Amino acid sequence: MTRMSWIWESWRKKLRHRDRRPTRPPRCKSKHRREVLKVVRRIELREKITRPHFSLCPQGVNGILNTQGIIGREEQLQRLQTYYDQMLSGENRLCFVTGVAGSGKTYLVNHFLRECIDRDRVVVAEGACNKHAGQAEAYFPFLEILKSFSAGISQCEQSSEHRLRSQFKKFGETFADVLVDQAPDLLGTFIPGGSPVIMAIKKVYERSNSVSRLDAVLNKNPGAGNSIDTNKIQFQFAQVLLALSDAFPLVLSIDDLHWSDDESLDLLYYLARKLEGCRVMIVCTYRRNDLLAGRGERHQFVSLANELKRYFGDIWIDLDNIQEHDGERFTRELLDARSNDFTEDFHRAFYKHTKGHPLFSVELLRHVVDNGLIQKNEAGRWEAGERLEWDILPPRVEGIIEERIGRLDEELHDILSISSVEGPTFSVPVVAQILNIQERKLVKLLSTELDKKHQLVEEEDTKKVGDCWMTHYRFVHALFQQHLYNELSTRERMIAHNDIAEALVTIYGDDNDEVAAWLAYHFDQGGSTEKALPFYLKAGKRASLLCGYPHAIRLFKRGLEIVEFLDSEEHERIELELKIQYGIALKAMKGWDDEEVLDVLLEAEEIGEELGQGAEMGPVLFSLWGGFLIKLDLDRAMDIAHRMQRLGDRTNDVVVSMQAHLALSDTLFWMGRFEEGLAHNYSYYDLCDRAKRSEMIVCYGQDSTVFADMYEMLHCTMLGRYSRAERRLSKLDQAIKRMKHPYSQVIGYVSLSWGAYELQRFSAMDQYSLKLIALSIENGFNYYLGYGQLFQAVAKAQAGGYTEGLRLLDEAAVRIGSGQEVWLYQSLYGVMKSRILMDQGAYQRAAEVAERIGALSSEKKDVCYLPELLRLQSLAQENLGNSDKAYELLQSAIEMAREMGANVFFLRAAEQQARWGRGDGGAMTRRVLEEAMTRMDSAEPCPDIERVNELLKSTAQL
Repeated sequence: MTRMSWIWESWRKKLRHRDRRPTRPPRCKSKHRREVLKVVRRIELREKITRPHFSLCPQGVNGILNTQGIIGREEQLQRLQTYYDQMLSGENRLCFVTGVAGSGKTYLVNHFLRECIDRDRVVVAEGACNKHAGQAEAYFPFLEILKSFSAGISQCEQSSEHRLRSQFKKFGETFADVLVDQAPDLLGTFIPGGSPVIMAIKKVYERSNSVSRLDAVLNKNPGAGNSIDTNKIQFQFAQVLLALSDAFPLVLSIDDLHWSDDESLDLLYYLARKLEGCRVMIVCTYRRNDLLAGRGERHQFVSLANELKRYFGDIWIDLDNIQEHDGERFTRELLDARSNDFTEDFHRAFYKHTKGHPLFSVELLRHVVDNGLIQKNEAGRWEAGERLEWDILPPRVEGIIEERIGRLDEELHDILSISSVEGPTFSVPVVAQILNIQERKLVKLLSTELDKKHQLVEEEDTKKVGDCWMTHYRFVHALFQQHLYNELSTRERMIAHNDIAEALVTIYGDDNDEVAAWLAYHFDQGGSTEKALPFYLKAGKRASLLCGYPHAIRLFKRGLEIVEFLDSEEHERIELELKIQYGIALKAMKGWDDEEVLDVLLEAEEIGEELGQGAEMGPVLFSLWGGFLIKLDLDRAMDIAHRMQRLGDRTNDVVVSMQAHLALSDTLFWMGRFEEGLAHNYSYYDLCDRAKRSEMIVCYGQDSTVFADMYEMLHCTMLGRYSRAERRLSKLDQAIKRMKHPYSQVIGYVSLSWGAYELQRFSAMDQYSLKLIALSIENGFNYYLGYGQLFQAVAKAQAGGYTEGLRLLDEAAVRIGSGQEVWLYQSLYGVMKSRILMDQGAYQRAAEVAERIGALSSEKKDVCYLPELLRLQSLAQENLGNSDKAYELLQSAIEMAREMGANVFFLRAAEQQARWGRGDGGAMTRRVLEEAMTRMDSAEPCPDIERVNELLKSTAQL
């Protein structure tokens, strides 16, 4: 026995005695022995391939015709290994493998994942995008990854290997704690209540008698009754991976990214940017030529790829960019994977027939082996048979696939035909019910015949649905599924689609939220459009709750196309709900004031009035109110707000009443009726509690309390109640620091920036606006980026950067105003720009801006900032030497501010008049100044009050 084999055998005996395998070889002082143990370690790793692994990756990845290793992709595999090593050192990695169908993307990644599972403590999980689910189910591949985590926990807990059970017990506990503690809002919403993920967490907590922790979270998130927006999903999903990667390196795989939904792409981009410094590697595959499939527009991944390239450089492995000599090398290595006597002519002919395309090559080789066209000679080496004639072989993979499927008997062919209609992944109970086959028999046929023998399908997951166990299989390649589907006639497909939908209804019963999109699709394709209708509504609602608005819009739109041809009161009610949900989804994508959004909501309002609907019309009215408010149609906005108030009173619906008070408060602010607006703010707070806020999120798509805080602060500043405004500012500041929800934070920083501006706390405004800009850029909130620029422009001008401030201000106006002639916040913009121009000494331009914006605002009854615009215009005219015009404008500002109760503007105008020293010689001016001071809450010092106090002291001495 050699020294090396003796060491190896000795170590193996110790391992058997301990019944465990160490995570690393024992230390040794001898340099020679260390080198030997390195070899031993490599042998151990190779042997581990046949054992269960601490991994969530499907085991037993088939090699090419049962060969071992990777063929013709060593360089690409090495790049993946390099990324993997970088990930282990604490650098998160993202990588894309691209190529046409059959180029070997999935095989390369699976081979890499197989090698990953030989690393200690690494966790591998897979998700795949689906051509049909990707169009209807937001975040589909990431939900699959979470299911993969939970499935791995369940499977490996049953392992007979103690070390594996121990490691997965630890992973399971970590996984459960991370989701409950770091991502509670995902449970019951993003992750449905009946999901295998919830079941896995429950099983983990049952061992420690702490299921109540999970129940407490689920009770707060009652499934479809609770909304969760994109930013919360992104943030909390990232927190899950961040926490898991602290204990376990993660390798995540997403297949067929070209079929991904937009929300998954956004989440992928978010994770790439947010997981910096984490032990997480994400490998994605996609077909570049299919990026436009089913969309008819530019795929979101195209722009995302450009952004990723800018941040991460070249992270693409392009299998289509394989040079011709690499294709020749691939076919040669494939053919030489087994000992053979193939001639050079055979190699050249084989390459000529396949051009080195991996799938074509593998399938052609399988074809010639199965048909005896190549066979072993007496020496046990493969050689070409005498019957081999290249000209009569199927020239393309379609012919090869047809040849393989043609060898199946009728029963197996029928099984695959029905399965192909369900999709690339299909369900055993569904196929069994349609073909009237016992499940036990079907599983045996799938496992022994179609999987092991013909290698056309492979087993995926098994989960409990009610009283039924749902076992899923998938086609080993989408081309097989597509070929079988195309074989069926149009009518055969329709019958099969309808049968699949009926089977899913039978299996899932009323608890079918998880498969609503599939039910809609299959009923629709089967010609049962009326049956599809409620499922389009249900699937669209689920997509909206997950902020999958592009998918929700497609689903609602298809539902509206169907209901147009149906005529009954019940269908009218469904049409109404479809229009309401469609309008809300459109509003999220296009904005409140988009013409299509307003048209859809007005149609919904008309239908609702015909049907005599009640509180469910609240979201329609609220959305219409917002659209007209942004267009500065304040009369119509006020009318709708009052209608909401009457609806809330009539129906006793608290949420409708809350939204009505908010709408009235907001509208009255712009109309300059601050006392009335503040009263409605207080009414909102009186009705508000946590339960109602949760209900408000579901119905209206937002929690409006942050807006209520904003308008309380603004009403108070206009009324001169600085103490109350300061307290609200301070509370909101503390609340935002505790927030982990980016969208709410952004709205909060708008409120803080605006409040600090009105309170003349410009240093704080500068800091708030910088945070607002950073958050908006980071999360893609282009509209709110405009607000950050608005207040940052003032900060720039305060520091003397007038040119930069004016440029930033105009850029902000374009973002917020969306190119409209009149727009909400234009009067605030006019005040800001006039002040900057005054400070710059551009008095003529300042006067023109104040006059133009003032006229536009006055015409639209947006008089909130009109007294200040008049004052600034008068100041500009005074500097231009037009004293009479200036005094006349200033008197108008004083009278308007007094009448409106805009006390802060009244004070500034009175101060300006006092400093000019015009009128009755000072007595009347002083009385106006004293009146202005009595209107102010002077408990909190501010620059305006401090200046007027000094002025009053100086005039008293005179």
